[in-house]
Amino acid sequence: MEIITVDENHCVGCNACVRVCPVHANITRLKEDTTDEFITTIDPNACINCGECVKICRHNARNYHDHIDTFAEYFESKKEMILIAAPSIRTSFPDGTWKTLLSLLRMHGNCRIYDVGFGADICSYVYNKYMTEHPSKKIITQPCPAVVNYIQKYKPELLSYLSPVLSPAGCLSVWLKKYQHETAPIFMLSPCIAKTSEAEREGFYDYNVTFRNLAKYMDKHKADLNQLEDFEFDAKEGTIGRMYPMPSGLKQTMLMLNPSLVIRNTEGIQDLYPSLDRYEQTPDAKKPDILDVLNCRHGCNCGTALPEEETSLLEVEQVMNTIMEDSVSETAGGFLGIGKFKQFKEFEKTLRTEDFMTSYKDESIHRPSLTMQEYEEIFTQMHKHDPASHNLTCGACGYSQCRDMAYAIHYHLNVKENCFDYLKKRMKDEYSELQEKYNTLLVETGHEPIELPKKETQSQQTASQNITSAPMPYPNSAHYQNPVQYSSQGSNPLNPNPYPNPNQYPNVMPYPAPAPYPMQTPMVTPVQNPAPMPVQMPMPAPVQAPVQTLNQYAAMNPVQYQYGNSGQAPVQNPNPYAPQPNQYIPDPDKKF
Repeated sequence: MEIITVDENHCVGCNACVRVCPVHANITRLKEDTTDEFITTIDPNACINCGECVKICRHNARNYHDHIDTFAEYFESKKEMILIAAPSIRTSFPDGTWKTLLSLLRMHGNCRIYDVGFGADICSYVYNKYMTEHPSKKIITQPCPAVVNYIQKYKPELLSYLSPVLSPAGCLSVWLKKYQHETAPIFMLSPCIAKTSEAEREGFYDYNVTFRNLAKYMDKHKADLNQLEDFEFDAKEGTIGRMYPMPSGLKQTMLMLNPSLVIRNTEGIQDLYPSLDRYEQTPDAKKPDILDVLNCRHGCNCGTALPEEETSLLEVEQVMNTIMEDSVSETAGGFLGIGKFKQFKEFEKTLRTEDFMTSYKDESIHRPSLTMQEYEEIFTQMHKHDPASHNLTCGACGYSQCRDMAYAIHYHLNVKENCFDYLKKRMKDEYSELQEKYNTLLVETGHEPIELPKKETQSQQTASQNITSAPMPYPNSAHYQNPVQYSSQGSNPLNPNPYPNPNQYPNVMPYPAPAPYPMQTPMVTPVQNPAPMPVQMPMPAPVQAPVQTLNQYAAMNPVQYQYGNSGQAPVQNPNPYAPQPNQYIPDPDKKF
């Protein structure tokens, strides 16, 4: 099944999806019978179903398939089914509304409901057992199906490092089928688009229903989730496994079970996929025991298929803090720690670790690299005739490098008309041709031709390209010119900010930034006999009302002045009127 879908009637070719895709699975082409309108579709074989393009699209052109229709059929006809709810349901439907939701599903359907957090407890137990039995093994966690898809398609060299332990949903499904003898079809309620591909790949649970489509379904049937009701799962609720949907959630649970493990974590497409590249190049002796990975920067709590009314990060953190406190107290074991990890001791007696193992297939996509000659041919078609234009990297096409765009054009994943630099040069050429034709007509009709601007030579083009691609001389100016690449909050992993601190260059003009281009001097008509200028008397300095203390002045001007705890000096503030390093700053307690 093609999971990510495109509505071509809504696509405007803005390249936002191209910009966020970690594997360049998009295909951009010209619309039929047009020369300047684009549409971007997807290569389903190349897509890893991470869902980032669905999140970033502002034109409702990207959507996805899950199994909401099959769920509706079972629910409305009261067919027997099993629902397993991801732990992130507690943050996706906050303030207890998740209990009301599951209670309504149980009341109006024919279903039994289980907590995937309990499956995460089983997953943690099996992980710990596996690492104890294989102390030299280095593994990459696999609860995130987008990461599994990526490694199978683009990093088959890492398949041997991919954890053989099933995901929490897979572990719970095995437990239900083999240990509870459930035979009804299993529907997972999740915040993840890629879980649909996991259901198809593993087959341990049958269907994936995303929170977004489930919320829409409940709204369609006018279900009131604000009438809070009590709810309990049909089996045990998860303990430390409920922390899985937060960043480094698996890492935290594993360190509770085995503090001696060396575990690193990475989340978000900006960090995750470059980290896997570095992981591949790192010797095994320097690899961590476990690399905990998630596609979404804030974990499954901020997945790709949340309800449209998303919970704020602050609320998510509050819920997760409560869960962490409860998990710690539950695993502490009460008086003298007698019951510590009681549930895991039961797992030791009842579970067979081999039941919760899986394997992976090499589904690698072969993308041959281009030769230098092939790159040069594409660059020539794009009117890029010199090395500077090869590295313009304006990003308008969605790719981070011009070479990536050239690669995409070679393999028919994009078109040269989608290159801003190409369009600009083509417009200049067309303008020159029109002017030449116009002058020809003027000469033929006996009029004087218009002097055309001289075309830039090859060296002039190179010089202009070097100027536009050079770093901005002022950190604040660069900040204005490219707010994505320059972050005032610090460095960016994709493009570190060379000017992280505006005050580290004392001789550089602070805010506001200078104009990107020199101001043109206005034309002034000279006066033949200027009249003598009248003598202007100096104006007395304005009398200002006395200010009692510096702290009072700071309170009167909270935007211009910000003071630290000591009140002696302003904190870093790019305010052009802030006190300079050598300027006298009065004592805050002194009256004046």
